[in-house]
Amino acid sequence: ACLVGEVRVALVRDRADVLLRKAEAHGLHELLAEQARIRFDARTGVGEVNSWRNSLPALLNDLHDAGLNHVEVLLEHRLPYSPKRVDALLCGVHPRTRKPSYVLVELKQWTNAESVGDELVRVPSYGEQPVLHPAEQVRRYCRQLVDFTPMLASNGGVHGIAYLHNP
Repeated sequence: ACLVGEVRVALVRDRADVLLRKAEAHGLHELLAEQARIRFDARTGVGEVNSWRNSLPALLNDLHDAGLNHVEVLLEHRLPYSPKRVDALLCGVHPRTRKPSYVLVELKQWTNAESVGDELVRVPSYGEQPVLHPAEQVRRYCRQLVDFTPMLASNGGVHGIAYLHNP
């Protein structure tokens, strides 16, 4: 069970295998858009829906290939005391320690980025303005989750990855 998601702050939450079936049936991005309309009383932009349509099947297929179908996945999980959302939060049990383990996943579809400092990158499709490096972005998300969820601070089971799946 995912203790992080006890309060309904994720748009969609289920096991990885269930979400993969929904994605393969081309319904997961629509479910997310519907939940965003219900929760935020706003329409979701075409870019975000396309990101879900393209990125989530790639992530969920990789979880399947890794034998992690049982992992609970929270999609578009809102961080505590923030409007920011992490793309995916994987909840499970660490195979060695048997303690709860959480992996925050920042999804990117970038094919090219250029470093412009320790924490910034320039992405050609975004123009000249640099953006936060996805590894730094997810690092900050992890810090915020741990800072505002005290039981996670002592566990040490919160990790983050930037998942850039485009070749």
